Amino acid sequence: AGFAIVASEVKNLANQTAGATDEIGSHIGNIQTVVEGAKNAMNRIEAVIGRISNISGDISNAVENQAAVTGEIARSINEVSSAAQSVTEDVIRVTETASETGVAASQVLAASHELSMQAAKLEEETNRFLADVRAA
Repeated sequence: AGFAIVASEVKNLANQTAGATDEIGSHIGNIQTVVEGAKNAMNRIEAVIGRISNISGDISNAVENQAAVTGEIARSINEVSSAAQSVTEDVIRVTETASETGVAASQVLAASHELSMQAAKLEEETNRFLADVRAA
C-alpha cells in the first residue's frame, strides 16, 4: 500500500512537471515571438536612422556649398561696388540677398546639427533597448 501511494505521488509529480514544462515552452515561444518582433522593429529603426544620416549628410554638404557660394558672392559684391557708382544700388540689393542666404544657410546648418543629434540619441536609445532585450 505504501508503494502505491509513493507511485501515485511520483505520477502526480510527473504530470505536474509535464504541465510546467509545456507552460515554460509556451512562455519561451511567446518570448521568442516578442524578441523577433523587437528585432524586426530594431532593423526598421536602423534603416530609418541610416536614411536620416544620409539626408543629414546631404543637407550638411548643401549648406557648406551654399556658404562657399555666399562667400564668393560677397567678394564679387565688393569688386562690383568699387567699379562704378551707377551699379551701387544693384550691389546693395545683392549684398542683402547674400546676407539673407547666409542666415538661411545658418538656420539649415543648425537644423542639420539638431537632426544629427536626434539621430545619435535615437541610435543610443535603440542600442540601449537592444541591450535590454538581449539581457531579458
